[in-house]
Amino acid sequence: MTNSGIRVILKPDDNTFNVPKAKYTILLSAQSLPPVPLTRLLCGLAFKTLKDDLNELVYDAELAGLNYSFSYSNTNLPFIKISVSGYTEKLVQFLEFLLSYIKDYKINEGRFEAIREKTYRSYVDWKNAVSGSHARYYLNLERGEFDKLLSYEIMESVFEKNADEVNVENTQTLFEKRINRDNFAVEVVACGSLDLPKVEKSLVGLVENWLGDANTRIIEKSEIPSEKIRVLSESGPFRIVNKNTVQPNGAIVVYHELGVNKIEKLLPAQLLVQMLKSVCFDHLRTKLQLGYSTSCYLDVIGNTHGISVRIQSSKHPKQLEYEVWNWWFKVVKPYMIGICRDGGKSEKFDKFLESFVEKILTKPKNLSADSSNVITEVMKNRYNFEYAEGKAEWCRKKLNRELVYEFFEREIIRSKKVMISQVLGKDMENEYSLNEDNGCSELLKIMKNTKDCVEVTGEFYEETLADARKLKKIGILN
Repeated sequence: MTNSGIRVILKPDDNTFNVPKAKYTILLSAQSLPPVPLTRLLCGLAFKTLKDDLNELVYDAELAGLNYSFSYSNTNLPFIKISVSGYTEKLVQFLEFLLSYIKDYKINEGRFEAIREKTYRSYVDWKNAVSGSHARYYLNLERGEFDKLLSYEIMESVFEKNADEVNVENTQTLFEKRINRDNFAVEVVACGSLDLPKVEKSLVGLVENWLGDANTRIIEKSEIPSEKIRVLSESGPFRIVNKNTVQPNGAIVVYHELGVNKIEKLLPAQLLVQMLKSVCFDHLRTKLQLGYSTSCYLDVIGNTHGISVRIQSSKHPKQLEYEVWNWWFKVVKPYMIGICRDGGKSEKFDKFLESFVEKILTKPKNLSADSSNVITEVMKNRYNFEYAEGKAEWCRKKLNRELVYEFFEREIIRSKKVMISQVLGKDMENEYSLNEDNGCSELLKIMKNTKDCVEVTGEFYEETLADARKLKKIGILN
């Protein structure tokens, strides 16, 4: 960490890629904007217009082998990420040009009107999306701290009711306040072919000068509160039902919440999903022919995760809900017992585990992928640049058949932290009766006891913060 408070992470190429190229990334973090729809809308329009301008501006540089990426967020940290990559000779000057352009940016009125209309249409046209997307969207509305206040429906309404205020002048004012604010957490990441003393001095000096114009105070990321994910109550399962007024097909997502992305829960969940993907497709898609879009996947939002099963189908979501429960209890459970409890099938589990570890340890194939791994660690606040090796070691030492089966029983079969998002097709009736004579009484009881609302505890999952001792050890913290 520099005297000014900028965190610098340098990862020189160890001759793995052996090319005179590098990637420099500036990460700026600041407190999220208040969850006021009009404020979020204007800020989003400002950065969309900026990005649109930049894409045209850097065209010649891209022809010369220099590339850039720019992303922003109204909710997550960092809220601005600027990266440049390519041959090192002109890379610092290219970054300086981009930073200067962003700092002094003036919104082009013609481009603004085009972006404004495109953004408005995205909110209006969202209703045309497939029901599978709707089901996941409504699920996430229940999980995020402010998501319900900033839904597509609300943003569309705000657009229409405040049409006169959605203009260049107001957007420019908000953009300048966001860029020229009084404090930032700043991180600089450089990977590739690096002249270490020179590149650190150049990048830090560049960022300090850029921020110094506004007398910015550089702070720690730990000082910045981020938006959080709600903790689901253990008195579920819970069900939410919505309707797609355009598409004929319905959909369902059945989500089992697992919690914070810590290795002891994340790795068993990832391995379980890898083991079940083909089982899900074979039974729900091929055998039952429930729908063309059927999947079991790790469902990650923020620093939390769960396991979801999603089906998009012409069949009623209530029937789909029954079939998902039937799959978990009558198909997956015997399958897991066979692999994890039957001694004769230990070889099959070992192959899954070996493949899983091999995938974790897959080396990045190019400088861009290697840089992305480093930047991911910084953005996730882990700063563990040997994370893959640590995961692989944990798998080899602790991830065995008994642990995976107990995890499955505890987190899936016995768990009550389950949320079900149903979306009815446009012509589907709200009421639907299952054929209880042919159904399993245990599963029908689960469905009968499912609450038609979502209960949260009022608590939020803790943010992921790196251990101070680890940061000092790797030289990021003084």
